[in-house]
Amino acid sequence: MAWAAVVRPLARSAERVLLNVVEAAAANVTGTRLSFEVQGQHVSFVLDHVRAERMPGPNGELHVEVSELVLAGVHVERARAVVPALRIGGGARPHVVSGRIQIELHVTREALADWVGRALPGSVVTARPDGLMSLRPAGRLCDLVVSSSLAGRAVRVRLDRIGVLGFEVPLPRLLAPRRTVSLRSPVPEIQIAGVEETATRVSVHLHHAGIRQPLRLAHLRDALSRWLTRATAAGATAAGASPQVQPASSRGNARLVGAEEQVPARRSKIRTGR
Repeated sequence: MAWAAVVRPLARSAERVLLNVVEAAAANVTGTRLSFEVQGQHVSFVLDHVRAERMPGPNGELHVEVSELVLAGVHVERARAVVPALRIGGGARPHVVSGRIQIELHVTREALADWVGRALPGSVVTARPDGLMSLRPAGRLCDLVVSSSLAGRAVRVRLDRIGVLGFEVPLPRLLAPRRTVSLRSPVPEIQIAGVEETATRVSVHLHHAGIRQPLRLAHLRDALSRWLTRATAAGATAAGASPQVQPASSRGNARLVGAEEQVPARRSKIRTGR
């Protein structure tokens, strides 16, 4: 009981420090386009908001919102992710671990058509203003105009009409061929849980098994440097608004407190562009 009373507060303090560091590091790049490589896949986005919540016990929960996301060539308007049970795992080497990550992508119909085209190699798929999709198979001069409906993790397409040289020939509804196209996940580590469609957008729900990354001292030192720089700048601003005069020596000279030079933050390995 005595050992648990000592360890639990220390663990909770570590998680609070982790969440504070994450929030502070994210605050320095909010509104900035970030780009990096993840297992050979190019990822870029604009970080809009990061919020950390302290949960009961030692765990925390991280909420992330981004826009203009490009993931393996797929363009996404907005995306939200919830990282639950974020904590520091013990052992011979500390790790940052989390529970299953829930991701929601908001895409346009144009992006959905491009996604369907990636599931049909050799075909060019474009979205039409009337809500239909135009599909042109490789090596053909005709366009297949199809209507689409969402079914779980797939898109059902039905051939509505055939376009040849600017003319479109409608097909009888009962005789129109149908096909189900399974959407492919942009990266293997992320699985598609379902797709929903509303009048204004298409929402794609995904999940990731969770984070398990070694806690490297270089990363922690860089994040702490950003956090301390931000805190120092805030303190200098507050002190500059109402300076205090204190004696510097027995000679009666005075010096201004709170005018320290701001320390520049370390450069992150993530490329940013304002």
